[in-house]
Amino acid sequence: MPSSSTHLQKGSRGMVMIAKLLEIASASLSTQSPALITGCHELSELLTKRNGFFAFENALLVLPATGSDEIPGIGEWNSVTGWRQYYPASPPGTVFFAMDAFSSQFGIAEDGAVERLNPETGETEHHAQGLSDWATRILARYDFETGWSVARDWQIRNRPLRPGQRLLPKKPFVMGGEYEADNLVAVPCREAMAKLGQLATQVREVPDGTILTIHGWNP
Repeated sequence: MPSSSTHLQKGSRGMVMIAKLLEIASASLSTQSPALITGCHELSELLTKRNGFFAFENALLVLPATGSDEIPGIGEWNSVTGWRQYYPASPPGTVFFAMDAFSSQFGIAEDGAVERLNPETGETEHHAQGLSDWATRILARYDFETGWSVARDWQIRNRPLRPGQRLLPKKPFVMGGEYEADNLVAVPCREAMAKLGQLATQVREVPDGTILTIHGWNP
């Protein structure tokens, strides 16, 4: 069994990694004092320090507790009447709080672990032991974890992403679309997840081995 000193060392390192992430992040996306997120102590603590932010040149978006017209708050984002209606297999107790450049969702499960949801397929997988471990993984592999280089290339060729915008593939990745700037368009995150949710529903309903034809995909 790990000693208490081992737990303290791990906790201290985790706090250091969260601090490092905040060092390279934007200012808070909301000026309001964040309400506590029920059952998510680490997330509530993070939002107290920085109430929503961008990092890695807008590739990573961490939602604020209270949103705006452009950027939803965590409560709105986790509503069962929003994009989550398209993902019935997503654990209802998971609180999604952040997303990468392509709308892949990061959420804190009821046991404190961080899960990652693929918005094109609806599949959810274990990503990190907790928020501190999540920050460590993000910093260690920020390009892979956030889509930084592709998002940067798109912004150089076009314009900076506007608040709340994510990059949606013209040809879905699940159908062989490339992770390249030419295959991407910028859309508000609410719109992106609505389209991706409908895509995930179609993907889920197609039997294995069937040629996939997507209806209504016009980013």
